Amino acid sequence: MKTLKIVVAMLFFLCVGVRLQAQANAPQGAFPAGMFQGDFRKYVGGNPNSQVYSWEGLIGADIALYRKGKHTVYTDVYSQTIGARTLHSRINLAGTSYRFGLRYEYALNSIVHIELGAEHLSSHRAEDLRIVQNRLQRPFPEVDTGDLNIIFWGADLRFDALPFEPRATVRIQPMSFSGLRFHRGLSGYDRPLYLATEVVLWKGHEKRIVIATKHEVGWHHFHDYAARLELFAKDQREGRFQLFIGGSPGEGIYVSINDGWRRDGLYTGFRIVFGGR
Repeated sequence: MKTLKIVVAMLFFLCVGVRLQAQANAPQGAFPAGMFQGDFRKYVGGNPNSQVYSWEGLIGADIALYRKGKHTVYTDVYSQTIGARTLHSRINLAGTSYRFGLRYEYALNSIVHIELGAEHLSSHRAEDLRIVQNRLQRPFPEVDTGDLNIIFWGADLRFDALPFEPRATVRIQPMSFSGLRFHRGLSGYDRPLYLATEVVLWKGHEKRIVIATKHEVGWHHFHDYAARLELFAKDQREGRFQLFIGGSPGEGIYVSINDGWRRDGLYTGFRIVFGGR
């Protein structure tokens, strides 16, 4: 039943993504563009947490709510599912996360896009996790699963005219607040710098090879490195179907405001993307 719900949700977001892509020819006004993304990632190798954190799936959308000239307001909604080791042919869930964000973007020029926004992350441990831990005698690392709210500002840099078409997203995220109300007070976020980069190593007809990195710098920092083969780009920048392999050094499990649950180790998987910027 859980698997069926996940499949139905992915089909729903797929339909939304196709509709949003059809609107890409209307760059101004309400809902001028959007992106749908669906990921599945399987971790491989001998990481100690492989039993309780074996795979993850993600579905979501990044939607432009309104655009006028150089000003755009975006919202993003993502749902993530974490899977533990399969026991007796039963799929076990370790946790879930739900992320919602709102941001304003100003296009300074074709290269620099300035951002200001806020993100909310709600993460939870699943009931199956207790069963997995009891049977495998493997504890789940201590992870803060409380609600996380971050205020950020930064820039999206797009050098599409240069060789390798480098892109980078830089975010300064120094402040967080508890709950959904500001009156509880602001505090510092322990990973105040986020950086995501990508370069195109090779590009052909509707396909390309991309090297991508993600970094959150600070206390409990993490670094992720990946290579992906993108296929069937058609009328969008990214390939609609992508195969990737990557890894993050270390053996920890974290909760990130930008990526939901995170786990160190080697992984492989695939991604479906419709639309984009």
